[in-house]
Amino acid sequence: MKEERLLILKLLKEGKVTEEEAEKLLAALEEKKASTTFKTAKRKVDESLGSAEETFQHKRKAFKEDFEESFEELEDKFEDFGEDFSKKMNRLGSLIAHTSTSVADKILHSVEEALESQEFQQYDVFTKKETFHETLEVPITDLTNYRVQVSSLNGKVKVESWEKDCIKLKAKIQMNAEDYQEERLIYEAHLDAECLEFSPRIEKGFYSFLTLYLPKILFDSLKVDNRNGSVFIEDFEGKHLEVHTQNGSIQLHRSSIQELGKLKTKNSKILLHRVHGGELIVQTKNGKILGDVLDARILDFKTSLGSIGLDELAYHRMEQLHLQTTNGHLKVFDPLPDNCGIRILAQTKNGVIELGTDLELIENQQDRNNTRINGRSKHLEEMAHSIDIQAYTTNGDILLF
Repeated sequence: MKEERLLILKLLKEGKVTEEEAEKLLAALEEKKASTTFKTAKRKVDESLGSAEETFQHKRKAFKEDFEESFEELEDKFEDFGEDFSKKMNRLGSLIAHTSTSVADKILHSVEEALESQEFQQYDVFTKKETFHETLEVPITDLTNYRVQVSSLNGKVKVESWEKDCIKLKAKIQMNAEDYQEERLIYEAHLDAECLEFSPRIEKGFYSFLTLYLPKILFDSLKVDNRNGSVFIEDFEGKHLEVHTQNGSIQLHRSSIQELGKLKTKNSKILLHRVHGGELIVQTKNGKILGDVLDARILDFKTSLGSIGLDELAYHRMEQLHLQTTNGHLKVFDPLPDNCGIRILAQTKNGVIELGTDLELIENQQDRNNTRINGRSKHLEEMAHSIDIQAYTTNGDILLF
């Protein structure tokens, strides 16, 4: 590459090419260099993925005792890949910033599809796995003061509402036939004066699909703790909500959390639709966060190797908006209303910042690698409402309003 540059400069000096032709040739060389660098990075990423798949296949053949060990091994491999991929993209920097974000999105989408697929969820490491069904129904006279908790190890958890005045858990369990005892259910219900908890009595050797039915009333709190797998919650109403899982997505639809909602996963996405709340703290790793029709005082969203996209926000109630990622874009599509102002601190590396509103700038740093904006809406003190906004990313754009 260096020799080719010297040759072009020599031709220019000798008058064999014009300055315009020399510029075009040098630009073509830079494009070739960027393409070569990207192909090298992509090859290393493909090698990392191949190593993860090879390890998983080896584990699949090596033992037939415990699903959990295999899942944890795969998770560790993907965690290592995520960190390695992130470092590669940071090193490549502005050279292929937008391309790297696109590649990351495609890889993560493929992993999400694999984790959500029936083949992966029904991954058979047992010799005689069969399906068993269990139902637990708990009548409670005063449900409004109750805290409800459901725990799972490997599988899907779904929470939905129903018209009855009791709480029911339906479990579809897959495990070795010789290990299942019909007289002793896998899932148990524990009830005291303030809390109802559904949890498995054993910690390994099975896979479950859980559906929790809740009455349409205001609960004090709901906690869902799933070790591996997706969580889907619809039509929930309560003061507090806490969801924790990994290697699976979290989806929250048509729900109201009056005080605090915490959603946390890794290696997958989080989706929110028509959610009303006080404070929403949403966190994932190696996955995207998407939300629309959100009405909350505080939105605190954080991820890595993924983008954050929000639309149809209730600005009139919002007090704080905090968005943070790496190797991904931050986008808020809904425009600000005329009577709503902002105080904003936004920063990206190897990206651009575009705001659909006029600002009085305190700081406006724009150079080759870093863009930072610190400012506030013009005539902020005259506006009916104001929002504090922080937005941070690397190798991605910040596009707000």
